[in-house]
Amino acid sequence: MATKFSDKCNQIRARVFARRNALTTARMVSLFDPNSKTSEARIERAKERLAEAEAEMAQHCPESITVTLENGTKFTQDRGVPDKSAKNARDLLKDKIPADDVTDLTEIKLRDDPPPDTKSVRRKKDGKTVNITVKAAATYNKKTKTINDYHPTKEDELKHEIGHHVCYHRMTAKERAAWDKLWRDKRDTMPTDYAKTHEREGFAEAYEFLRNNKELDDDIRKKMIELAGANPSTGGN
Repeated sequence: MATKFSDKCNQIRARVFARRNALTTARMVSLFDPNSKTSEARIERAKERLAEAEAEMAQHCPESITVTLENGTKFTQDRGVPDKSAKNARDLLKDKIPADDVTDLTEIKLRDDPPPDTKSVRRKKDGKTVNITVKAAATYNKKTKTINDYHPTKEDELKHEIGHHVCYHRMTAKERAAWDKLWRDKRDTMPTDYAKTHEREGFAEAYEFLRNNKELDDDIRKKMIELAGANPSTGGN
């Protein structure tokens, strides 16, 4: 199991990231002249150059590296994930998340492969249970206690999934039941539409809002601090 990328690998990875940016730029430029053959050619050339760099990366770099954090959690970074994103995630776990929240968390994987297309969520609507589908930017497996983050440039998804870990493995059944009752009573004031789809998603979304110091209904914030604890640097304010 590799624990770091070689210097040669890092040089190739830097080319991959630069060519990803070049492809993004070419696509943005094409928006101003969508029918231009020059724009189409620029995009195709950018794709080819990126494919060449990614093939070289696959040849010379391990698929991922894994280190063990101080709390025992494995931290895996795929080769296509920028080092800055990995550092931000480690800093988040060290400085912005209470240590108890990630106790017994087996592994966090920062992924560079495409996320699952959708996941189905059941929701009560007009007295009936319906299914809605959402894009899975990150996932949590409560059995293996593993987080897969497919969008590691954003911290919100990681905090959301840590919220699931807190709910399933830090809280007692009695505490989860107390949250479920609050969720039913305060469902209309949950922080996002997604939080209104299910009790567990409501907790995970509220957890992310709490840790980011975003505005929450007073009763929800009070219950979240009671169940998950105050923020490390702000006292929960």
